Amino acid sequence: MKNGIMGKYLKVNLTNKTVDIMQVPEKYLKKYWGGQAMSTRFIWDQIKILEQRGINTAKMDAFSPDNLLIIGTGPGTGIAGFPSPGRHHVMTIKSPLTGSIGSANTGGKFGAFLKRAGFDGIVIEGKASKPVYLAGINGKMTIEDASSLWGLTCGQCDAKLQEMHEESGFNLSVACIGPAGEHLSPISQLLMMRIGLLDAQVSERSWGLKILKQLLLVVPLK
Repeated sequence: MKNGIMGKYLKVNLTNKTVDIMQVPEKYLKKYWGGQAMSTRFIWDQIKILEQRGINTAKMDAFSPDNLLIIGTGPGTGIAGFPSPGRHHVMTIKSPLTGSIGSANTGGKFGAFLKRAGFDGIVIEGKASKPVYLAGINGKMTIEDASSLWGLTCGQCDAKLQEMHEESGFNLSVACIGPAGEHLSPISQLLMMRIGLLDAQVSERSWGLKILKQLLLVVPLK
């Protein structure tokens, strides 16, 4: 399927303030189809790494910086004519709500924009020292200061970002948390551009604990 699999994930470390491109191993691409399958593989790999460091993920605090947050798309995400092409998956090693793997599926256009930006997903680790947001503009991802956005509702944040980046909603997509997520509320939810909602397994708390306000994607209209 043309443009179904890009073979690349963005890897963001909020502690070290780094953004790298991670090439997905060929054997993974052949075996793990879909955002949930690939994210589960990455989680398993991370669990093994943490075990080597002496960290037992069964006892790990869900709010630990070692807890991964992964956004993954599937081969059909962003493909015109494919059923439900806006679907994408968000997972974390440990859900603050259940204490087990957090897994949630959502819609909207964020997943399609991520694919159009040239990536199958994003792996986020670490924890920021102050409020930040990730800005993916024309294929380049940067970590930006979100101090002026902290405390805003999702709708306010969406409008503010359009103003800050001088972009319209037609070629911009935002995944955002509101005040509930910032305060780590157990019933908070992540909003994908006013359309898709993630259930509380991978709640706003998973983003709030990393002091990550939102993800912004801007891609050219084609």
